[in-house]
Formats: sequence, C-alpha cells, structure tokens
Amino acid sequence: MRKCQKNKNKLTICNTLANALQYGMPTKKSKGLYLPMRINMKTGEPGTDIVQLHSGEFVGAGVMLNYCPFCGQDIDTIGD
Repeated sequence: MRKCQKNKNKLTICNTLANALQYGMPTKKSKGLYLPMRINMKTGEPGTDIVQLHSGEFVGAGVMLNYCPFCGQDIDTIGD
C-alpha cells in the first residue's frame, strides 16, 4: 500500500484516503473528509494542503487531521 507523503506544504495521499475524500469545497454543515483547494491570493500560487474532518453537527471549518487515519503517516503540513 502506498502511504501518504509530504513535500513541504503539499500532500500526496494514499489510495484509501483518496477514496474516502469528499470532492468539492466543504460548507459549514458538510460531513466527511475534505482536501479543499487553497490559493494564495497575493501570489496566485497553490496554498497549503490540509485534510479536514467535518462532522456536520457543528457549524465551523472542521478539524485538521495531523495523521492519515488509514496509513498512519504524518500529514500535518502546517507544523513543519
């Protein structure tokens, strides 16, 4: 099984996480795992990849995952 890998602020995710992701931009009441596309507004460059978990019960931006729930690899691109 291929494991998730970090390359600075970008992620290459494992197949299981890729299959579990919901596509599109999450709303405040979305449920599931998301990897939203981020753009640096000043430079136009792609932003930092962050995998988010949304429960749908609470209004909010979701919770950032530090580790892949499937392969166990560190996927925290903020703390580096």
